Amino acid sequence: MKKLSAVPEKVAARILSKVSFENRFIGGRLRHHAGMKRVTSYRFEEIIHLLNDPWPVLNPEALGRWIREVMSDVDLAEEIARVIEMGSSYPVTISHIRGLMEERLDQCRRLALHL
Repeated sequence: MKKLSAVPEKVAARILSKVSFENRFIGGRLRHHAGMKRVTSYRFEEIIHLLNDPWPVLNPEALGRWIREVMSDVDLAEEIARVIEMGSSYPVTISHIRGLMEERLDQCRRLALHL
């Protein structure tokens, strides 16, 4: 995977803010006895927390679309698409996507400190 390009201020502001109900992202957590528990995320960071769960449930393609359309982060969405195209197992794909999202969140936080 390549390094993400610098994040534009407008995209960083979007990533660090809460989205509306209409723009929320829905995934889930798998549990042994209860099955899948639905998780609704309104913040980019909440999705990273979901990806850190032992058994996250989400559609990687849908996440890429959400990042492109709601967060307006084309660069990150394209990197996620590359990860998906590699055709690795679901856990490996999720791990790579989590790493990319953590990198982007870190970039956004550093940028916010300098504004």
